[in-house]
Amino acid sequence: MKGKIAFVLGAGLGYVLGSRAGRERYEQIKAGATKLWNTAPVQRGRDEVNGFVSTKTQRLQDSVVEAGKVFVKSVTDFSNSGRKDAARAVQEATSPAAPAQATPREAPEAGTTGAER
Repeated sequence: MKGKIAFVLGAGLGYVLGSRAGRERYEQIKAGATKLWNTAPVQRGRDEVNGFVSTKTQRLQDSVVEAGKVFVKSVTDFSNSGRKDAARAVQEATSPAAPAQATPREAPEAGTTGAER
């Protein structure tokens, strides 16, 4: 049904825009379209569509707001965890570390140098 309506509207618009019938024919088409628009069935359909769109718009708005809240919370959580990680890294870098355990080297054998090993 929607496809038929779209086709008729498109055909009418195409005729009006592409017509060489002149201003008089354009005025006749415009008057017919206005008369059709003001009929009760069309107005009921318009009201139904407006109600549908209003409902969907409100739901969409609610969904967008909720998604925005989730996004802001995730960014904030990520930012806070990054600060904690950075603070931990600074703390580890500035705290005195335990002395490193040096591995004992074996003394070179008598008569050899360390390069020969």
